[in-house]
Amino acid sequence: MSMMAGPSPHNTKRRKRNHHPSTRKNHGTTNANRNNENQVGSSPQKKPKVIYSMEQLTGMTLAQAIQESVSTEQLLRTADRMWLPTDEDLAPHLRTQKVHHDKRIKAASQLLQKLGECVGRENGVKFHPLLWTEAEENGLKRAILASAIPFQERDGKGGHGNSEGIDGRCICIALAGVHSIVGFTLPHSSAAKSIIIDADILQALKGLILDADSLAWKLPMYEAIQVRWAIRGILSRLGPLLYKLLLEGNISSSASCSIGSAKEVIPNLEERISKLPFDIIPSCLNWDSFDANNDAMASLLSDIPFKIDTITTRDGSKVEERRGTAWIADEGIGALAYSGKLMNPHPLPSIVSKAMRQVEKSIIASENNEQLELCHDTMGKYFDCALCNHYPNEESACKFHTDPEHGIYWERLTCVVSAGNDDVRKFAFRPIPNENEWDRYETQKARNIGIRNQKDDGILPAVVPLFPGDVVTMDHDCNDVFHHAVYGRSDASVGVSSDSGRGDGRVSLVFKRAMNRGNGRKGHGRAGQGRRAKKY
Repeated sequence: MSMMAGPSPHNTKRRKRNHHPSTRKNHGTTNANRNNENQVGSSPQKKPKVIYSMEQLTGMTLAQAIQESVSTEQLLRTADRMWLPTDEDLAPHLRTQKVHHDKRIKAASQLLQKLGECVGRENGVKFHPLLWTEAEENGLKRAILASAIPFQERDGKGGHGNSEGIDGRCICIALAGVHSIVGFTLPHSSAAKSIIIDADILQALKGLILDADSLAWKLPMYEAIQVRWAIRGILSRLGPLLYKLLLEGNISSSASCSIGSAKEVIPNLEERISKLPFDIIPSCLNWDSFDANNDAMASLLSDIPFKIDTITTRDGSKVEERRGTAWIADEGIGALAYSGKLMNPHPLPSIVSKAMRQVEKSIIASENNEQLELCHDTMGKYFDCALCNHYPNEESACKFHTDPEHGIYWERLTCVVSAGNDDVRKFAFRPIPNENEWDRYETQKARNIGIRNQKDDGILPAVVPLFPGDVVTMDHDCNDVFHHAVYGRSDASVGVSSDSGRGDGRVSLVFKRAMNRGNGRKGHGRAGQGRRAKKY
């Protein structure tokens, strides 16, 4: 279904809006993280969802219409029913009673979250400027403003940043939804340079971002991680204008400024997660620039010899992997061992080598890593091998695990680089149960404030969608004390099919650097050569 299908209600005189927000609760997002682990792997079969017409949805309450909508068109037209505190025809009780504002903000945040899912299912990762340039007409602007405009004035001057009375969960949900929409429709920061984002949308996003940062010390750690990742993803794709607004307080379509540091924009969230041994660099790579035909996914699938193997699980049983894998490495690097299999190396394709060099430069620019910088300066490179994963369909996934032998065979720093046309997956971290917990990574400021994650929150996963070009870094003892996972997709449970996919799935490249174990040996000996074979 086309994202812009159907006549826009803004093309004619605006009809009177439904100013009676529903009191019906949407339980679909309240405990989403507590069910995340169940999403790893195949989703249970569910009855197809009943598909309602737009006319039927219009007759429902706003909250019910959001819950029952199954397409981008339905959600955008439902968004047009939302009321704003700035509407001239607003009923007095909606303007003065906080309970109605709370319902408005909650409904809008849930709509944005669901809109991000629908945009991705229908269109995949594809530059879609019309969604933004026509935001006034298609309902997107109204949804974002409805999630961001507060009840009256928070600080008496119309400003933001006072976290009292703010529903932190709604702010996190709204920003996560916007992150998904931006990630699917503006694949890389270069895409946003050719369009002008509505000034009111930028102002609304500024308010949401500042509110989220003011809540940094009140959120559970996993939620602080998630909302920080969403903000960084939004900033990386909407570019200098949003940074300029956040840092200087004004907007100019011709503004020229350098991208500021996230530490200046969201200092509290940056400080809150500063002790974690993992991070994300959003929009790090523009994959289209790596391939002459603007089809990096096709090049990756043709140049990397993916193969589906049988592995040994923790209980000793043999199972066939749900993903294809390949081990590629520079000459002189031996095999990779994991889950009972030994993977012989294949030569590094040029597209992977180019991606390695770009990731190295991005890490050097974004953080202090002396070892990587020294290797890059003296040898021109750091990473020299990669485990490649191909997730061919929505059921393929990778359950919570750690990558073995870091600090023994492979350097501690490793990077997960995401690639794909349509199949965007959620990536998750969690402290290893009974061995680690989020509280160990709280800063001294958090301890002075008295922050302590609730007992049930101690190992709940932090989950974020990885769009093509996003890079996750893991360093220090990350693979000793944290599990990570790649979730399967749950599109089948929606009851509608995707019109966007080419069926080539998702690829992730796990960049590594082999350690010299003496006598020039790097990695394991090759499979099939026996103990007396030449060691690598």
